[in-house]
Amino acid sequence: AKARVYVDTQSQLRQLLDEQIVETNLEDRLRYVREALLGRPQLARLARETGLDQGIETPEQEQYLIDILARSIIVASASDLDFRRRRNDVRTDDTYTITYQNSDRQMAVEVVSTLLDIFVEDTIRAKRDDSDGAGEFLSRQLAEYEQRLRQAEQELADFKRENIERMPSQQGDYFDRLQTATDELDSARQELRLAESRLAS
Repeated sequence: AKARVYVDTQSQLRQLLDEQIVETNLEDRLRYVREALLGRPQLARLARETGLDQGIETPEQEQYLIDILARSIIVASASDLDFRRRRNDVRTDDTYTITYQNSDRQMAVEVVSTLLDIFVEDTIRAKRDDSDGAGEFLSRQLAEYEQRLRQAEQELADFKRENIERMPSQQGDYFDRLQTATDELDSARQELRLAESRLAS
């Protein structure tokens, strides 16, 4: 049984490499696809869902079955299968072929189909987890900024309360009020001198 699948390995590898400027070649991308398809958890699940694990009783037997599956399932890039491609051609195709042989035709078809389903489900789950993780991160950031805002507002209120006499009001700020008081004091002194002069007269 054989199936072809398109995998956008460029964006996936870019995420894995944490946006480092690295130009990946086809071998790196093919290795990524093989690991995603033929990892131990995926092959163990494949064996369970297709019934290939019937009669398996020990971990050693399970590992032996997984090793056989890993060798039997062939993942190749479309470029590798294109015999018309010249040796020096740049290989950029992200279409991959999954091939599996079994004496039971229906089992071969079921293995390839189930493997594709597992791959798609894992990819969707990973994208959902990434989205959930991003949402949780944004929620944490929002809560942190709200806490900072509340703290800043409390500090401002405390400052205003401690420096109420220096805060601006309808009569102006501290320096305006100080200037007004100084002018009133000068005026009062002048009136006092005038009153004293009249008294002396």
